[in-house]
Amino acid sequence: MVAEESRDKFQKEMTRPIATKILPAGEFYNAEDYHQKYMLRQHKDFLNKLNLSDEDIVTSHVAARLNGYVGGFGSLEQFDQKNMADWTAVCCL
Repeated sequence: MVAEESRDKFQKEMTRPIATKILPAGEFYNAEDYHQKYMLRQHKDFLNKLNLSDEDIVTSHVAARLNGYVGGFGSLEQFDQKNMADWTAVCCL
């Protein structure tokens, strides 16, 4: 399991035992639509040009990457390095 491996890795660097319990995930609830890709939603003109439904905004990896970019995470160079060939399927830019 990834969680246990991560805990064990960091435990080697700690002098006291890590006390955080690792439990199975319970039921997951998506946030309301207006919370999904919040930073991207603040750029309404840009978001409208993408022509994505609320469901698409939640599930689209392109929307996720754009949300991070407009939120200030990553540089233009990093953004350009990624393969964005699938843009034509979801975007009219």
